[in-house]
Amino acid sequence: MEATAQVKAEVTTVLNKLKEAYARKDVDSVMALFVPDMDLAVFGIEEAGQVIGPSAYRAHLEKEFGLTDSNSIEFNRSSVSAASGVAWVGAEVTLKALLRRTSKQASIPAAGRWSWRIAGASG
Repeated sequence: MEATAQVKAEVTTVLNKLKEAYARKDVDSVMALFVPDMDLAVFGIEEAGQVIGPSAYRAHLEKEFGLTDSNSIEFNRSSVSAASGVAWVGAEVTLKALLRRTSKQASIPAAGRWSWRIAGASG
């Protein structure tokens, strides 16, 4: 189901916070946007193609941010849907990183069909 304008605005705010925190290489702020339990699954990274759980994702971010001078995330062609109090985003995602060791820029478009799971709740 297509999300209401309010839900779309709230989800867009979270995605913008993620973009900003990722660009600042602020691990704590990135982690604050993701579920703090083992339901967290991030696909399309690391050799195995995924990390499961907050401690694994934190370790991935710390490693990645330590190897780069700058990072960015772009969300293109996104759509927000919602039902029964849950919202989800389908988007084409591109990660860009300026690697510290080589001074070369890497642009990694999302391959296949995967997405991050960011969850939030309001009382």
